[in-house]
Amino acid sequence: MTDTTPGTFVSRSFDAGRIADWGTLDWTESLPTGGESYTTDIQLDYQTSNDGSIWSVWAGAFTAPGSNDITAQSRYIRYQATLSTSDGGGTPVLHDVTITYSTPKVVINEVMHSDTAGNDWVEIYNGHGSTIDWLGTLTLYDSNGVALGSLDTSSTALPTGYL
Repeated sequence: MTDTTPGTFVSRSFDAGRIADWGTLDWTESLPTGGESYTTDIQLDYQTSNDGSIWSVWAGAFTAPGSNDITAQSRYIRYQATLSTSDGGGTPVLHDVTITYSTPKVVINEVMHSDTAGNDWVEIYNGHGSTIDWLGTLTLYDSNGVALGSLDTSSTALPTGYL
């Protein structure tokens, strides 16, 4: 009897260096055909993570090479390839995998101003095509590096807009 158990390969994680807009997943393959006697197939899925240790559920279920859209933003991504055959007479071959991405273009004009009311601010420009949600703590320091105070902030920078 011929073994028809699917084989699975999980890639290493890929680090975009910061939060990225994952674009497309594509690959090249060779699928031998056996006419009506057997079929072969390759399916690719992906997972994303912001810290490299906690991963999303597998998504995608792509079964045809091409520009398969990845709808995720994260720092890390990895893929899983499942190779299958209905008869051991033919084996699918995965030659290469391509994942495209872009990183947001955010400019922080590190200019702190005090207005007449004594308020300090930072101007942030979002030069990317997607909305960026800003969530975090802004800490103000004096010239000696001593923290003067902090402000928890939450805001949204629209594409090509200022925050």
